[in-house]
Amino acid sequence: MKLGPARKNAIFGYVNFITAALIALVTSPLLVSFLGPAAFGHWKALQRIMEVAASLDGKPAQALKSIIAGRLHDARPEDRQRAIGSAAMVWLLWSPVVILLLALAIATFPVTIKDVSAADSLQVYVAGACSR
Repeated sequence: MKLGPARKNAIFGYVNFITAALIALVTSPLLVSFLGPAAFGHWKALQRIMEVAASLDGKPAQALKSIIAGRLHDARPEDRQRAIGSAAMVWLLWSPVVILLLALAIATFPVTIKDVSAADSLQVYVAGACSR
């Protein structure tokens, strides 16, 4: 049975999802025992905020994949170079915006979550700086 590209993408998407779920099932209890419930909650909230902020990067890599995949057989090398250059420019233009949003999210995080102590704020800043 030959699998088409759409089925392969679906299968790999499911494999990725299942792998991430299994990893989370193993690592989450370890992190809760190491960080404590409050710090683990802060870390998970910070992780979600960082994911949202990082998703605002313009998605140049995904656009480049789509362009190359759509024109795989009939594209000239100049067209591919132009597509790669365009993706690089989008990434360069959006990087300062994304970095600013991530820094703002990290800086305001302890204020947005009540009952964050000064020691926990330092942990949040270190975790935020290391997460992206």
